[in-house]
Amino acid sequence: MSARRTLSRLIPGLLSALLLTACAGVSGTPVAGEIDVRTIDAGSYPTDPLDYRMVWEHYPNKTADLAAIRLAGYVPTGTEIDSELRFRRNGSPITNVYAGAQFLLKADVPIIERNGMLFGFTMSAASTPRQNGDAAEQIEVNALDSAALEPNSSSVHLTVLQFPDGSAATRAVVEMEAADFAVAAENVPVTLDRYPDAKSHWRPGVPTLGALAARGNYLINVFVKRPTAELGDLTALAQKTLDAQIPLLDQLPPLSSRDVLRLDYDPQGMMRRILHPDRYVTPYFGREGVYTPRAYLHTTDDQEQTRRVLESAGVDAVAELNSLQDTTLIRARDGDAAAALLNDFKSNRTDSADAPTGVPDTFCHRYVRYPKLRSLDEFHCYVRYDRYVGIVQATQLPDAQQKAAAQYALLAKSAWM
Repeated sequence: MSARRTLSRLIPGLLSALLLTACAGVSGTPVAGEIDVRTIDAGSYPTDPLDYRMVWEHYPNKTADLAAIRLAGYVPTGTEIDSELRFRRNGSPITNVYAGAQFLLKADVPIIERNGMLFGFTMSAASTPRQNGDAAEQIEVNALDSAALEPNSSSVHLTVLQFPDGSAATRAVVEMEAADFAVAAENVPVTLDRYPDAKSHWRPGVPTLGALAARGNYLINVFVKRPTAELGDLTALAQKTLDAQIPLLDQLPPLSSRDVLRLDYDPQGMMRRILHPDRYVTPYFGREGVYTPRAYLHTTDDQEQTRRVLESAGVDAVAELNSLQDTTLIRARDGDAAAALLNDFKSNRTDSADAPTGVPDTFCHRYVRYPKLRSLDEFHCYVRYDRYVGIVQATQLPDAQQKAAAQYALLAKSAWM
């Protein structure tokens, strides 16, 4: 399951989960007033916190992913830029120069490499839902006449890259602007009134505008589109994008190469609590990680609907595994907020299924992904413990029930282990 479908899919009813059968004992000591988690059927799923089963090793290729996830929490969502940009089109990590090549001009690649780019994050949002075949608009967006792709849509493509120092970021801005003019001689320079040091340009008659700005060690690359080629509208949207982005970057201390290498895999203690059957970790944005609410919104399609759910429960962290496991763990403001969130999930669900025996604050339901292909139905189970709500899923109900039982036991044991 793609992370793109996560909370936005679960939110019309909200997140999802699965579990399996088979009896396996759960070790541990019961706490007064709680069930003895040793008595519930978690099958072969682990119930000890992840840090009891593995040791995080600081590999450069993995810590760059952690740096990109960290940065995603300081890149604005579409509606933080403009209220009409409510549909997420993309949210992707940039962990090396080659990943950056997917979202920049080909001529920009040697520039960011030469100036020592460390990592980055890119997002795009639009005023209309995604259309079939529009994915190309996310690739080398600065090279496209995207007006031909969606003539009635407004959109923003925003990429933030971190460099070793401010001089490298500023130098990259100047060089990337020159490279853009080298490949498109018809470009015309544009001044952004509120950001006179930014480099900006457009092609008269084309309803798009590009802008580059440096902020400390960060480079900000903006590409905006409007339905019509009105320069005032384009510059206004570009400046709104910088208005939203720059204050966030001012809150985020840049990282050195050494800092990146030493990033902690689980500083919030969320991954140790989520049902993670593997003995190794592979952080990657949208597949495995711990997110702030803003970073998590970059994985969901209808961001405003998801934002309302997260804010109402006072959510401050979301952990997620999207691969063969598809498990989500949400940390709410407190136990009452988590209970209310669980009830909201339940009230939005139909086609209920049996919850795991002996596990409190849990419910399951059948999720019909394709009405004409019922063989692809899934079972999602939701479980609450204290301020945490876990969501698991599986293709068979007994598997989903065991996953839910394991998630409950893991949360209970994590409170004291």
